[in-house]
Amino acid sequence: MGEYENRERFIPLQRSEVVNLICEDGFFHEDEKKKFKEFALLLQSILHFEFQNKIEKLKDLYYPFNPDPTTTSRKQYSARESENMGIQFGEKFSELLNDANFDKLTDEDIDYAFKVDSPIAVKVDANTDDFKELLLFKRGEYTTTIEIPYFFSFLKKNIELEVFSNLVLLMKFRADYQPTKTLTVEPPDPDKIYLKTFRNVPKADLEMLFPNSKVRMKLKDKLKVTIPTVIGLGLVGSKIFNVAGGGVSTIVLGSIIIALIGYIFKSYLSYKNAVLKYVTALSQGLYFKSIDNNSGVFYHIVNEAEEEEGKEALLSYYFLLKSRKPAKDTDIDDEVEKWIENKYNIKLDFEISDALSKLQRLELAEKTEKGLW
Repeated sequence: MGEYENRERFIPLQRSEVVNLICEDGFFHEDEKKKFKEFALLLQSILHFEFQNKIEKLKDLYYPFNPDPTTTSRKQYSARESENMGIQFGEKFSELLNDANFDKLTDEDIDYAFKVDSPIAVKVDANTDDFKELLLFKRGEYTTTIEIPYFFSFLKKNIELEVFSNLVLLMKFRADYQPTKTLTVEPPDPDKIYLKTFRNVPKADLEMLFPNSKVRMKLKDKLKVTIPTVIGLGLVGSKIFNVAGGGVSTIVLGSIIIALIGYIFKSYLSYKNAVLKYVTALSQGLYFKSIDNNSGVFYHIVNEAEEEEGKEALLSYYFLLKSRKPAKDTDIDDEVEKWIENKYNIKLDFEISDALSKLQRLELAEKTEKGLW
C-alpha cells in the first residue's frame, strides 16, 4: 500500500461502469456476472439507506442556518443550542465530504490564489476577515493548456492552467460585516451558513467565488483608459493656455472648455464600460461554474458520497474474491490501483482501509488473527 502525495482518492468512473469492468475482467462465468450485478445493486441500496439517515440528520442541523428555507417552524433555539448545532453541522458536513473523497483546501492553496492574478479572468480581491467561518474543500485537480491574448490583445500565447475539478465552500459572515462596497446585492445574514459548490475553477481564480469579492481593473485596462485621457487633457489644456494668452474671445475659450469637459466625461464613460465588462465576465464565469447552493449542496454531496463508497466497496470485494485466499490489505490496495491504472491510465490513492471497514461492517469480509482479509 503506497503513500502518495499527488494522487487523488476520488475514483473518476461511474459506479455502473466499475460494475461492468469487473464483469468483463474474465474472472466470473456468465451466470456469475448476473449474480454480481444483483449483489452490486443490493449493496448500493444498503449504502443509500445509510446515507439517507445521514442526510436527515444534516437537514435538521442545517435548518436554523438555511438562508432560503422552503418550510416554517415554530421551534426557537437558544444561543447555546444554535452554537452547538452549528458545530455539529460543520463536523457532519465535513465527514460527508470526506466520504465523497473531498479534501480540505490547505492554507498554501488559498494563499496562492490570493497572491497570483488570473491570466484569463478579471482581477478580483476578497477579504477573508469578513467571515466568521470559512471552509473550502476540493476534489480532483488537472492541468490544461489554453490560448490567451497579450500585448494589448495584438498577440496570443499558450499557457498552462492549474484547475480544481470540484470545489465546495462553507461560509458564515461576521456580524459586523458591511457589504455596501462589494458586489453583493442582498446583504448576507450573519446567522446563516452559506454553502456553494463549483466545478472547473482555475486555482488563480479562487477569489472570484467569494460573495464579498471586488472587481479590480488590470494594469493594461487602466492604461487603455488613462493614457488617452492624459494625452487628450494635455492637448486640450495647451490649447486653453495658448488661447488665454493670446487674448482670444471668451466664446472660443468657452468652446474649448466645453470640449475639455466632454473629453473628461468620455474618459469616465470608458472607465465605467471597462468595469462593466469585468463585472459581466465575473458573472458569466460564476454562472457556468456554479453547481448548487445551500441545502442543495449536501443533497448533491450525499449522492457523490454514495457513489464513492459503493465503488470502493465493490472494488475491494472483487479483489478479495480474486485472491482466493486470505490477503494483506496492502496487496489488495496495490492490485486495485494497478488494475485501474492499466484500464484507464488513472493513478489512484485507493482508500483500502475505509473500503475493508465497510465490508467488515456489512459482514461481507472478516479479518483474521494474523491481520489478513
